[in-house]
Amino acid sequence: MTQQDIEIFFAVVEKRNLSKAASALYMSQSTLSHRLGMLEKELNATLFIRHKGHRTLELTPYGRDFVRIAERWMALWAEAQDLHTMHGSHTFYIGAVASLIQYLFPYLLQEIFRKEQRQIRLMVKSMQSAALYPALENREIDLGFSVLPSFYSNVINQPLLSEENVLMVQSGSPLPPGEYGPDVHPSELDPTKEILFQYHQDYRHWRNYWFGYYADPAIGLGDALLVKDFFSTPTDCWCVAPVSMALEIQRSCKVSIHRLTNPPPPRTCYLLTHRIPRTGYEASMELFMDYLDRFLRNEAAAGHLQMLT
Repeated sequence: MTQQDIEIFFAVVEKRNLSKAASALYMSQSTLSHRLGMLEKELNATLFIRHKGHRTLELTPYGRDFVRIAERWMALWAEAQDLHTMHGSHTFYIGAVASLIQYLFPYLLQEIFRKEQRQIRLMVKSMQSAALYPALENREIDLGFSVLPSFYSNVINQPLLSEENVLMVQSGSPLPPGEYGPDVHPSELDPTKEILFQYHQDYRHWRNYWFGYYADPAIGLGDALLVKDFFSTPTDCWCVAPVSMALEIQRSCKVSIHRLTNPPPPRTCYLLTHRIPRTGYEASMELFMDYLDRFLRNEAAAGHLQMLT
């Protein structure tokens, strides 16, 4: 089994057609069919169902299971190529939810980039919490930052930090950055003017308690970055967000930040690591964790978050 065999397998999975897969890989269909047949012979299993008279292929149950193995093969191949091309400098893969990358960690990542790019090359991926765990399990990333707990056999999951949720409203005369306006009670808020982007269970329970199960927001967003876009233009809407996100949006938008007298539970961020880190990457992990620890201690000292480790 070779790297090209795995590429052929994924091309057929994606295209579901031998001719289209061969075209995508710039090879003849006969060559692709032969290589695919040899792969199945080597595995002693049929990967695709070939319906007579139909060009569309479907994965067999074995083929579906093999997808995960093939993904791990690709990740290991990329790791091997990285060792070959970087000449002693490693690419360190980090996965995190968008709101952490965009609003909490940008200055941390920029500092590491400025000072340590000869020692470590960062590759940062924006991922949903649910996708971070299998990605780390399969070694597609070295480190993960999630806002939801989960359990995978090879993933160590530990609470890293928590931060309060605060209210953001647009203001013609916003307060200086870092200052808070008067506290607001949830009963003062109109749910039909909410910019909703938090969908985790704790926030849903809080929202249902104060506004009811059937209160629709003004808009629901699937990407935390879009929240900033909505506050960049005049609006009478409001948003409840982690304090790091609110403070960062306040830097460039005319918003005021208020504490809620009955707020949602604080947002918890979880640090995800593999039980068996990649060989040769211990120094990169230690370097990144040192910078992370200093960054979090500074943020905690400023009152922006609470460290949990």
